[in-house]
Amino acid sequence: MSRSRHGLAVVPLVILLVTAGCSQFVGSETRPASESAVTPAPVPTMTAAEPNGPSPQYEYWGSITATSDERDRTRLYSLEPNCDRPPGLVIHIQVSALRTDDPDTHEGINTTWRFAAPSNRGSFQSYESFIDVLTEEYRPLLDAESVTYGPIERDSARGTARRNVTVRTSNGTVQRYRWIVEKQTTVPYEGCWMTTGVVET
Repeated sequence: MSRSRHGLAVVPLVILLVTAGCSQFVGSETRPASESAVTPAPVPTMTAAEPNGPSPQYEYWGSITATSDERDRTRLYSLEPNCDRPPGLVIHIQVSALRTDDPDTHEGINTTWRFAAPSNRGSFQSYESFIDVLTEEYRPLLDAESVTYGPIERDSARGTARRNVTVRTSNGTVQRYRWIVEKQTTVPYEGCWMTTGVVET
C-alpha cells in the first residue's frame, strides 16, 4: 500500500510489452488494431418515412398504432389531448383513429374530433356534420391501407407545425393531405398541440 502510483504503473506495462513480443513465438494470433470486438449501433439516416407507421428518425411515438387488435383500438379511442405530446404524435393519433374507425359507432372519428382545436370544431355546425364531412370528403383516410408521413415543418414563431400525410387505399387510390396543428394558447388546452386544418394537396 506504500508504493507510489508511478511504481505500480510500470509493472503492467512491462508485462504487456513482453507478452506482445512473445506472442509470435507461441503461435497465437493478434487481432488487427482496426478491428473492434464491439458491434457499433446503426447510425440513423434521413430516409423516407416507413409505410404503415411512424418514422423513428423524426419522433418517438411509442406503441400507438393502427391495428385490428381490439385492445390497441380501445387504447387509441380512449386518448385525450394533453400537452405532453409532440405535434407529429397528435397527427399520428388522428390518422390511426380514422384508419380504424368503426362505421357503426364512429369511435375513430370521435377521437379525431377530440384532438381538433376549438377553432376547427367551430367551423362545423355540429359533431354530426363533422362525421358527414369525413365520411364523404375524406374517405381515403377512413379506407387507408398504408400511410406515409413526411417530415414535420415547424414555425416556432407562430406555434404551428405541418406534416404531409400520404394514404393508399386497398383499391390503389393515393391521396395526399397537409395536416396542420397549432399549439393552443387558451384554456383548457393551453400548451397542447391540436389540429386546425387538413387540406388535400
